[in-house]
Amino acid sequence: MNTLDKIIFNLNTIGKIQKGQKILTSQEFINIDDDKPFSFISRTLSRENRDKGAYMVTMILENAFLVIDLLMESKHFYINIPQKPIDHDIVTFCVDQTTERDARVRDLVRLYESIITCTGGLKNLCTTYSNDSNILAKLMPLLEQIETSSAKLSAFLTQHGVVV
Repeated sequence: MNTLDKIIFNLNTIGKIQKGQKILTSQEFINIDDDKPFSFISRTLSRENRDKGAYMVTMILENAFLVIDLLMESKHFYINIPQKPIDHDIVTFCVDQTTERDARVRDLVRLYESIITCTGGLKNLCTTYSNDSNILAKLMPLLEQIETSSAKLSAFLTQHGVVV
């Protein structure tokens, strides 16, 4: 699984968090705590806590925003295909560039959908920790960043002929 797939997997997992649920961060991927009896013991033994969870959510979203920015700055979005290519090498170059552009578009659409999906779970996590002002101070700005990033990404994709 590549880095982009890991980010998308974690964003989609965050999106599945229900009110009252907590997350486990002791592995590479976020897991939703099933809240079985005595799960507090395993959370304690694995040193799980809300600060660690908020940090991991923050890192996942910051990585997603970084990847989005890098993909939007990709040279593959700004190719000029000649109207009448003269040479086979130019045709090959244009086809290769178009294929790369299409791959970047697919990646951006997947990221867009995942950060939108993530919003509901993040709001639920904020509800779960509504009595903890420190955790809310870490999580609430992420909702604003999601809104800003998704609006920017939507405009970018629309500018490049993709409807999201």
